[in-house]
Amino acid sequence: MSEPLPVVYLARHGETAWSLSGQHTGRTDLPLTERGERQARALGERLRGANFAKVLTSPSNGRDGPPN
Repeated sequence: MSEPLPVVYLARHGETAWSLSGQHTGRTDLPLTERGERQARALGERLRGANFAKVLTSPSNGRDGPPN
């Protein structure tokens, strides 16, 4: 029997003022909009309980860190 293939999750940052207007954010570290904050919390809820072998992140700090 073959082993199951690994699952890879890719997530982008939540909405920022620049992403909303279509601007390329590059390496800027812009705060999330209120909608972006909701998106981040929703993703956290969706991934709650998931186990990851490796997590890679960008060097951005985010505004206040991860959502509560």
